[in-house]
Amino acid sequence: MKIEKAMNRFRLLFLLAGASLAGARELPLPQIPAGLQQPEERADYLLEHFWDGMDFSDAEAICDTAFIEGSFANFASVMPHASKAGHEAAVVRLMNAAEASPGAPALFVAVAERYLYEPQSPVYCEDCFEPFARYAVANDVDVERMKLLLEDMGHSAPGTAAPALRLVLAGKKEVSLQQLMKPAKPTLLMFYDSGCDGCRRLATALDGDEGFSRCVAQGRMNVIAINLAEENIKAPIARMPSEWIMATACDAQDARNAYALRSTPALYLVGADGRIALKNATLPCLGRYLRGNLGN
Repeated sequence: MKIEKAMNRFRLLFLLAGASLAGARELPLPQIPAGLQQPEERADYLLEHFWDGMDFSDAEAICDTAFIEGSFANFASVMPHASKAGHEAAVVRLMNAAEASPGAPALFVAVAERYLYEPQSPVYCEDCFEPFARYAVANDVDVERMKLLLEDMGHSAPGTAAPALRLVLAGKKEVSLQQLMKPAKPTLLMFYDSGCDGCRRLATALDGDEGFSRCVAQGRMNVIAINLAEENIKAPIARMPSEWIMATACDAQDARNAYALRSTPALYLVGADGRIALKNATLPCLGRYLRGNLGN
């Protein structure tokens, strides 16, 4: 099952990060009722009851960083398979239980920010982090910072119109972003920096993804790679796929502000209606969109 596979993947990542599970605490997982057959409802149940086996009054367990972070990584790995309502219910249940230990709510908000709000996290999901941030504001946990993060999450959020940008093409022709978008087709925006190794790796991964490349080659998706490098090193990454439109932002800071970019590379998917469909998309998230919306 996908949920169990996701959790096994995170156990492996935890080990590869240098932590050892041998002799460590391990959170007992809830038994999902047999009557729940649909993947989403099973994920919802697992999320809501994930921490039922945790004794939040156990100060030693709360202070066990490897245990808390390893458990949260498994918890977060289930979130993409659950519903938004499932996220909400699970966070409420977790944070209410965490109140049994002084300092635990702040600890879990901090861990959630690191795992769910940082774009480089393998389980990055702003929608999943939002209920943690709202809990923090309502319960006097790092209130000012959480208010700022909530404001950031609302900026260029899915469902809002893609902000306008001025871009320069290879021939020094200046155009608007909207001029490059093709009618009735979704557009993937890849914001990158030509001096960024991670950007090169992402471009290679996208180009090597069979389903994604097929969508682009068949004209079902438009791709615009937008260079945000400083003026003295503005040059596109070599060997970008020929089907992609290569452009440079006229004002890199304006582009970062408009799209709330905290790092590069960053992927935004703009739907055929000109509204943002995915913000800071991960490759798995993009793959799910393609399968669900473009039949790939």
